[in-house]
Amino acid sequence: YRSRGIATLLVEELGLDVDRPDGWMGTGARALRVWAFGTHPAAERLTRRFRISSVSRLWTLFRSLTGPFAVPLDPVPLPAGSVLEAPRGLEAPGSVAALDDVLARSGIPAAQLEKLPESRPHGTGSVVLASGDAGRPQGFVWLDPSLHTHLELRAAWIRALVLEKEARGGGLGAALHVRALEVLRVAGAQIALMRIDPDDDGAVRLCRLLSFEQEDAHTCYQVGEWHEAPGYL
Repeated sequence: YRSRGIATLLVEELGLDVDRPDGWMGTGARALRVWAFGTHPAAERLTRRFRISSVSRLWTLFRSLTGPFAVPLDPVPLPAGSVLEAPRGLEAPGSVAALDDVLARSGIPAAQLEKLPESRPHGTGSVVLASGDAGRPQGFVWLDPSLHTHLELRAAWIRALVLEKEARGGGLGAALHVRALEVLRVAGAQIALMRIDPDDDGAVRLCRLLSFEQEDAHTCYQVGEWHEAPGYL
């Protein structure tokens, strides 16, 4: 049903007026926001026609773990005093407190900081914690080794990788990333998937060094003023 004007007609019929006294379509809403996953050229044309602004972007990346396109997973030296723990359940005793401790010292945007704890109880998988002196958590990677078919290959997700501010720049993020990829490969995944903010230069650089490739781009569109930045995993 694409290219038949259905989406255009929908926008024309509903309108985008969020400045009415009773808000958009009488709902009281003063702003509208939507993610276009796998951004299609038609979405770009539609939003350009109605002057709908893009406010955030997201990339889906993949990395081959087996097969002819798989690059070897070279070990990454850990910073002095840091250790990686064995994978533990997402909601295992101690995991929640450790993850919240890292998030509180991560300095990531407020919208993402709120989104991750909201999503965690509904997620599955495990986490690998990085700890420093006296067992203080320095970072974590959340991975989901559940296999699903993606482009006719067995795939699994890396959901999030977060470090405290003081632990960045020393190789700890790369070490956590490689450990997650190793766990997914042992679980039978042929490719690993993850999503990142392309405006996060550190994340983009790390993923390129670890041989990730961009598969898809996603865009968040918005009408009106929103009090916080778009949140996503």
